[in-house]
Amino acid sequence: MSLPANAERPGHFVFIVNPQAGRRGSRSMIRHIETSLSGYPDIQAEFAITEAPGHATRLAADYAARYGASAVIFA
Repeated sequence: MSLPANAERPGHFVFIVNPQAGRRGSRSMIRHIETSLSGYPDIQAEFAITEAPGHATRLAADYAARYGASAVIFA
């Protein structure tokens, strides 16, 4: 499914990463995401690493306040 030509596309993706979660490791996952997005120069990606329980929630709220609807936040 593709977006209509006149659809507003987010220009910023924020990935909130828990370094303790998963088996792949956060560095490997970040490299994979960066590689996947490298073909889309109009999309800016930012990575935030969680440091404590509840930190992801605070980061998501902060990024949502900063970027509003112009960003997609993954946690």
